[in-house]
Amino acid sequence: MVRKSIASRRLERAEELVSDLWTPVWICPHCGRPFAQLNQSHSCGRESVRSYLEGKSPGAIALYRRFAELVRRCGPVAIVPGPDGIAFQVDGTFAAID
Repeated sequence: MVRKSIASRRLERAEELVSDLWTPVWICPHCGRPFAQLNQSHSCGRESVRSYLEGKSPGAIALYRRFAELVRRCGPVAIVPGPDGIAFQVDGTFAAID
């Protein structure tokens, strides 16, 4: 059995978070991603933070982890991965990593 690191467990928890912070106006019926605008255009897909970061360089992964850590220090945030990037949401997306 392989033990997951604390950082790995935190990443998994972050990707599961669809927050209580705000009530989305619309949730895509295909991918389940929450949005602040009705019928928001997006690239539909069921991604995870882990799958999005797969194949990225160690530097890019470290940059993501540090950025996510700094964003979380500002307060509760939903981290919503998609096929084109990872969105950071409170009352809608306020930052994204592509």
